[in-house]
Amino acid sequence: MRSLTLLVACFFCFVEHSLCFSPSTRNSCGRQRHDNRNNMSCCRRDNKFVHPRNAAVAPTSDKDDAGVVDFPPPLTSMQRTKRAIEFYKRVLPVLAAYKAKELEFKLKKTPEEKQQQAWQELDEWGSTRIAETIHDMKGFYVKTGQVISTRVDLFPEAYTSKLQELQDSIEPMPFDLVEKVVSQELLDGAPLSELFSSFDKEPLGSASIAQVHKATLLDGRVVAVKLQRPNVEPKLLGDVANLKRISKALAKSLPVDYYTVFCELGDALVNELDFLAEAQAMRKIDFAVSHDTDGSPTERPVSIPLPVGELVSKRVLVMDFVEGIPLNRLQETLQERGIEPGSPESKIAGRRILDSLSLAFGRMIFGAGFIHGDPHPYVYSTIVAVCSLCEMRTN
Repeated sequence: MRSLTLLVACFFCFVEHSLCFSPSTRNSCGRQRHDNRNNMSCCRRDNKFVHPRNAAVAPTSDKDDAGVVDFPPPLTSMQRTKRAIEFYKRVLPVLAAYKAKELEFKLKKTPEEKQQQAWQELDEWGSTRIAETIHDMKGFYVKTGQVISTRVDLFPEAYTSKLQELQDSIEPMPFDLVEKVVSQELLDGAPLSELFSSFDKEPLGSASIAQVHKATLLDGRVVAVKLQRPNVEPKLLGDVANLKRISKALAKSLPVDYYTVFCELGDALVNELDFLAEAQAMRKIDFAVSHDTDGSPTERPVSIPLPVGELVSKRVLVMDFVEGIPLNRLQETLQERGIEPGSPESKIAGRRILDSLSLAFGRMIFGAGFIHGDPHPYVYSTIVAVCSLCEMRTN
C-alpha cells in the first residue's frame, strides 16, 4: 500500500497547504504602530510607492526598453495542459514503480528485511526524480514540495530531506534581474543608489515566489528587500487552474469537494502574490501579538519584521532586517555553541520557544482573529532563547 499512501499523502498536502493560506475571516483591529519604521516618507504613483527623490521626476520618452522587466500574462489553456502533462509524465512512473514493487513482494513473499532495503533504494530513486521534477517545473509544485518536506510523519526520510532545500534554497534570480525589478517597482527605473547605500548581491534566501536580499538604506537602516520572481504568477495560478479542472472532473470519485478547496486556494494565492496585501498583513500580525485578547497593549512574545514606511509595491517589499535561526536548524546551532540535545539548557530553550509561539498564536486566535497561517520552520526563527542561553553557557 506504499504507492497508495504516497498518492493520498500528496493530495493531502495539496489540501493542507491550501487551507494554510487563508487567514481568519474575522476583522482584525486596524490600529498600527507608529514608530521610526514609518519615518521614510514616500509618495505613490501608478500603484507603486516611489522614493521622494524620484516622486517628481516624469518618465522620459527615451527609456531603454531593454531595461524593463516583463511580467508574463496568465498561461493559456494549452500552456496549462502542457505543464500538467509534463508533470504527470514524470511523476506517474514513480507511483507505478511503488505499485509494481508491492505486487512483486506479494507474489514472491519477500522477507521483511529485504523489503525494507528495497523500499529504501526505491525511495532514494523516487525522491530524486520528484525533486528534479519540482526544481525544473517550479510554480505550485514547489509549494507542494515545501509542505512534503515538513511532513516527516507521512513521507520517507529520502523525500523530506531532498525537498527541504525548497524552503529557502531555490535557484536564485541573477542580480542584474534583481536590480531591474527593484528599480522598476520602487524607483521608476532610477539606479538603486538613489535609495540604498549598499545592496547585497547574494540573496539571504530564495524560495518559490520570491527571494530576499540584505540592504542598507541611505539613512543607515539595515533592511531586507523581498522581490517577486517575474515569471512565477502565471505558473502558480495556471497550476491551480489545472487542479481545479482535474478535481471538478473527478468530483464523484473523491471523498472531499477538492474543487471548492482549490477555488479558495486560487483566491488566496492572488493575495500572496500581492506584496501590498502582505505589508498590511504584517502590520495586522504585529498588532495581534502586541495586544492581549482584551485589546490592551502588552509586550510582544515574538519579533515581527515590519514594512519600512511605504517602500512597497505589488512585487517588492522593503522590511526590517532581523537576525535569526530557522527552527529546524536550532539543534545544530546549539551544538555548535556547546549546548547538547537533552541538556538542561536545550530544554530551557525549547520551553521558551514553545511558550513564545503559544502565546503569540493565542493572541492571534483569541484576540485580533487574524492569524499567521504558514508556520513552516523557515518562516519562524528563534533569537532571544539561543542568545540568552549562550550567555548562560559562557557564564
